[in-house]
Amino acid sequence: MIKCEFEGGRELEAALKNLKRATAKNIARKALRRAAVMLAGRFKAGVRRVSGRLIESIGVGGRLNKRQKRMARGSARSDVEIYAGVTDDPAGAMLEFGTSRQAAKPFMRPVWQNSQSEVLGMIRDDMSVAVEKAIARDRRRAEREAAKMGQ
Repeated sequence: MIKCEFEGGRELEAALKNLKRATAKNIARKALRRAAVMLAGRFKAGVRRVSGRLIESIGVGGRLNKRQKRMARGSARSDVEIYAGVTDDPAGAMLEFGTSRQAAKPFMRPVWQNSQSEVLGMIRDDMSVAVEKAIARDRRRAEREAAKMGQ
């Protein structure tokens, strides 16, 4: 699991706290999923094609499989988490990190290192736009309710 901070993150977090919890989670989930899909596509492009099975197992999801959960035990959990990477092929981890008999041939870490600022910027921009829209929507709703009360 990788934790990252980016410029404007604290302000964005404060703005999300002013929204309803469900709205904030939906905004975060959509922004994270969009960035994760883009990242998973780059992961697929970085795999040397030995067989199609590994490429087909690269994807995006909101849940880990049993093995991945066991490995992530003890790490801090967030309200919204989206995962991009190898979903169900143990060969992905062996290829990425190597084994005692096979040298590592990373295909995800280099992509992440080269795309990190772009991905975080995409998340920040998507969330900022969505938060502004949600705040405007809440403001309009409050004005309509105030107008009804004034009648």
